[in-house]
Amino acid sequence: MSKLTAKQQRFVDEYLIDLSCAGAAKRAGYSEKTARTIGSKLLTHVDVAQAINEGLAERAQKTKIDAAWVLEQAAQSYIVNSTEYMDDQGRMVPLNANAARGFLELAGKHVGVQAFKEKIETETTIKVDVTDIADATTESEAADAYLQMLRH
Repeated sequence: MSKLTAKQQRFVDEYLIDLSCAGAAKRAGYSEKTARTIGSKLLTHVDVAQAINEGLAERAQKTKIDAAWVLEQAAQSYIVNSTEYMDDQGRMVPLNANAARGFLELAGKHVGVQAFKEKIETETTIKVDVTDIADATTESEAADAYLQMLRH
């Protein structure tokens, strides 16, 4: 591994504090105007990325916090926050429905369930015959042919 410059190392150290590339770049001494761009660019620099990954791995080892621990905590927090109690009107309601939903969503994202994903991306290939549009002699005929194509 080649050496990082002092500024790059400072960026790595600052990035490991809050995982904010713009904030780390500013605190490392890069221009405030270009901090976001420089920060993003530094994250793609091989040596900087390696240093960040090593720092994250070291921190995970020291704290004993890893993906499995986070998932376990999210599951326990969901259970606590979804526990029901009787409110003043005698209804059974969850302790904190919003927090429970958040922990459930976090756990679902972690295991790739994607039950809460708002938008699912797909790719489709459509073959379109545009000869009627190309053969049209007027704009009106072309528009009619286009609309007809869209209906099918």
